[in-house]
Amino acid sequence: STAGVDYSLLAHALGVSGEVCGGLGGYAMSYLVGREILHAFAADKMAMLHAKMREYDDSLFRYMLFLRVSPMLPNWFVNYGTPLVGMPLSYFVAASLIAIQPAAAMSISMGGMLREAGEAGLDIAKFTKRGAAMAATTFVLSIPLIPADDMRAATDRASRALGLDQSHLEAIARA
Repeated sequence: STAGVDYSLLAHALGVSGEVCGGLGGYAMSYLVGREILHAFAADKMAMLHAKMREYDDSLFRYMLFLRVSPMLPNWFVNYGTPLVGMPLSYFVAASLIAIQPAAAMSISMGGMLREAGEAGLDIAKFTKRGAAMAATTFVLSIPLIPADDMRAATDRASRALGLDQSHLEAIARA
């Protein structure tokens, strides 16, 4: 129904904006009171975050996106720690907006599925179809998280396996 779609879009927008605003609050607060607290109680994690960030200097946005979706570091630490090690605000906001999309979509879809199951009973076929769509969406949205070198290596392997590597294409062009 249209009302259900409108509600879902509204819920999605509210959830995403709340997540991003909350993260921004932590980002801003880190300058006010977080620096001393984090350096006193999480010095090792701050040092690790700073070292890793320097490792990925040429792809800070991808690293920020990885931090937002990875369970390696808790969100509160990412919110408070990244501005203190020099993560640009624009990367923080953009990565936060992108990274929350799969979780927001899944939460809303699961809520709708549970509501429908409670009202009309569980339809396994519909449940399976929606679950597959959510898994596919999560997979597609996770592709940018693959490090550039790994993506290049995988693409090269796939090209060779399909007979599309450079030497094979040059041989075809010469023939």
